[in-house]
Amino acid sequence: MEENQLQEPLPWDKPSFLSVEKIIGTIASSEDEEGNQEEAQILKLSSDDDSSTKYYFLERKLNETGFASVHVGFAVEPKSDNNEYQIIKSSSTVTPYTFEMVAIKLFDRENMDLAEVAKKTAALPSAMTEMAALEMISKQNEGDSHVDYCTSIGSDKDTYYAIVPFHGEGTLFQYVAESGALAEPIARHCFRQILKGIQTFRDIGLCHRNINLSTIQLRGDSCSITELSSCMKFSGELFPPHWAQGGNPRYIPPEVVRMENFNGEQADLWAAAICLCQMLWGMEAPFVWASPADPRYKELCINGNAASGATSCSTPTASSGSSGIQQWTKQQRRRSSLTQPKNNKGIDENKMDDDDTTINISKEACDLIQKMLRANPNDRFTLEQILSHEWVTTGETTAPQFSSVPHPFNN
Repeated sequence: MEENQLQEPLPWDKPSFLSVEKIIGTIASSEDEEGNQEEAQILKLSSDDDSSTKYYFLERKLNETGFASVHVGFAVEPKSDNNEYQIIKSSSTVTPYTFEMVAIKLFDRENMDLAEVAKKTAALPSAMTEMAALEMISKQNEGDSHVDYCTSIGSDKDTYYAIVPFHGEGTLFQYVAESGALAEPIARHCFRQILKGIQTFRDIGLCHRNINLSTIQLRGDSCSITELSSCMKFSGELFPPHWAQGGNPRYIPPEVVRMENFNGEQADLWAAAICLCQMLWGMEAPFVWASPADPRYKELCINGNAASGATSCSTPTASSGSSGIQQWTKQQRRRSSLTQPKNNKGIDENKMDDDDTTINISKEACDLIQKMLRANPNDRFTLEQILSHEWVTTGETTAPQFSSVPHPFNN
């Protein structure tokens, strides 16, 4: 790479905040005009000239992150002049939800502003970065891009609010943990959408820097890359090494481990390859650390033995030498299914394996993994090469299946 291609990330534009007013009103689902009404907190988001106004029913808290609390929400519309509101029915063909569901992230302004002042480097995760990235994606991208976006961003004197799509089926991490190793048609369905998300980031001028199974959320049959607090805007091909902070260590490419200049898109593609391995092998990462000191990393990424002519892959051990990778195995591999009875931990005890279990993987999948996970970033497949690879383009796809659909009055 030429030296002039090494550049600092571009600064973020400050998000445009709508004014937020909290209203106590009465709400009912559109299917239940007379009954099932309750008092609820309504958020009114409006522009300064009131030319744009949206209303959201702020429901139960889902969880808390390092920057925000996340609540279930529903888009509503005024039903009368007496603070009565009606939940809007969904018109989406992507999700199974009856109602227009959203997730509402609440950021404490005082804590967030203090954190921004104390932050030593913009490479660290930032709540303001997340909101700026959400707004940037919303303005520059249309359609199902398989990345998170916002429908509105607002603030009052105490809180910032980000309204984003609701991903009711949880994370890909949760799905794989419950399901075990995914069949290749399901893994292919999810992987294609992860690649589409990375393509969206690239086209907009962003890299994510923290793609992993926990930051990929499921919404109906659609996967989206979420948690954008580590995103960076790029103008050149390489970031200097001091921007390599953050991210899950298991998903970090070797050049970042070595604190070398790195390409943001290449780092995201490396993480996507680790996600593919975990989908196919049932949560097991191919190696602990992208370092020659890890024998599995050395065997796969340096020696290049993922596709050694076999039709399946295996976990190499320190004593496996150069025998090649033939079958991936794991102790205590779970063979649970979402459609089978489970114990109180969500695991089907009848499908637990106490012995090593072989997971057969097609030679095409092994070949793709090998070409994505090479120690030298210049030897790895580009996004275009991955998208045109035989395993990605051919073969059937199957969407993940779920049994429950959220309702606004179910707690």
